[in-house]
Amino acid sequence: MKVLSLITMLTLISLGCGEGEADGPEKYSLSGKVTFAGEPVPVGEIILEPDSTKGNSGPASVAMIKQGQYATETGKGIIGGPYIVRISGNDGVSVTLPDGMQLPEGNQLFGSYETKVDLPKQKTTQDFEVPSADAKK
Repeated sequence: MKVLSLITMLTLISLGCGEGEADGPEKYSLSGKVTFAGEPVPVGEIILEPDSTKGNSGPASVAMIKQGQYATETGKGIIGGPYIVRISGNDGVSVTLPDGMQLPEGNQLFGSYETKVDLPKQKTTQDFEVPSADAKK
């Protein structure tokens, strides 16, 4: 099982994503670019969680990063307002571990990066730059 997929699944379960989606708030598409140290992130994911400490509530959203680009799935986007954003990124070069297990996403480029943004209540784009200081050591 892909490591990123497992992390995504566990995160969504813990956030309660999917409950009442048909009756929930309107969701807007979000897309953009993700770079690390000035270069596009080859493979990764973005977890978007409404920031409840600032009064924003609702379902979380996840978008996969491919060649430095991401986009939420139709109907599974953002509700707007303050968000906590967690980004993970890998080099995209498949790795085979000594025990034979494969990591198709490759090695981590950086530890989980977290930032906060205030997103509009409409379809929008938002680019993210992961600082090189967050490089995995």
